[in-house]
Amino acid sequence: IGLDRTKVKVVADPVIRFNSHKILAHGKFGRLRAEVENLPNPKNPSTSYLASLSAIALLKKIVNPLQIGI
Repeated sequence: IGLDRTKVKVVADPVIRFNSHKILAHGKFGRLRAEVENLPNPKNPSTSYLASLSAIALLKKIVNPLQIGI
C-alpha cells in the first residue's frame, strides 16, 4: 500500500518478559493477523533470542550448505 498509507505503532513496556511483534493487514483479500512472542536473548536482553538463533542457523547453512533429509 506504500509508505503513505502504512501505519506503525511502537509500544515499550518494561514489565513484560517477552518481545511481541504483531502484523495486522486488511484489504480486498480479507484480513491478516500474525503475532510472534519470544524471549529476549539471555546474554543480551535488548536483542531477540529468536533473531540470534536465526543468525546462527544462517551461518551454519553458509558453512555447511549440503543438507540431506529434514
